Amino acid sequence: MPQTYHNVSTMPANLSEEPPGPITNPIFRGPERFRYYSVAPVPKFSRATWRLKVSGLVDRPFALTYGDLYSLPSVFVRADFRCVTGWVVHNVLWRGIQLSSLFGQAALQPEAKFVSFRSFDGLYRASYTLQQAMSEHAIVAFELNRKPLPTEQGAPARIVNPDMFGYKNLKWLGEIKLTATREQGYWEQKGWCNPLIGDDKTDDCS
Repeated sequence: MPQTYHNVSTMPANLSEEPPGPITNPIFRGPERFRYYSVAPVPKFSRATWRLKVSGLVDRPFALTYGDLYSLPSVFVRADFRCVTGWVVHNVLWRGIQLSSLFGQAALQPEAKFVSFRSFDGLYRASYTLQQAMSEHAIVAFELNRKPLPTEQGAPARIVNPDMFGYKNLKWLGEIKLTATREQGYWEQKGWCNPLIGDDKTDDCS
């Protein structure tokens, strides 16, 4: 069985005591940094017109506005961010809406077994099993270290799941779609599999 990565904590965002900030890694003699990758030019968005669709095998499809991100119940997720190429940023603090709560609002149909995420640039996509997406720390993130996501980090919202490598944490989120079969993501279409952190094999390549 694949082993998931457990160096992660989740807490409600309405706690009176905010979680501590990120640490400084002494190896780098300063803050660690993200490397930014994109398979296409970074897309622009308007907060007034952006929508996040929840669709597919659900009884109640809906769309969220940017304002909805801040009005719905949210959580803080603290975790290391790990790229499949080997670099790490430790103790990253994300704020977001748990995917499981969105699924509850949408009312999943019994046939729903996988979840597809699509960027609003129309190009990049990724997919999880429903079990992976139901993790308590799998979220639609809209803040990074207490600030709104910057454009290069996927603004206005992105997927964050610390059990998955960075390329599975899709940026510039535009749609969440529930499906009966897996829709392969951008890199899986090019021959990659779906590895979990801590597992030297794969979670599913079918």
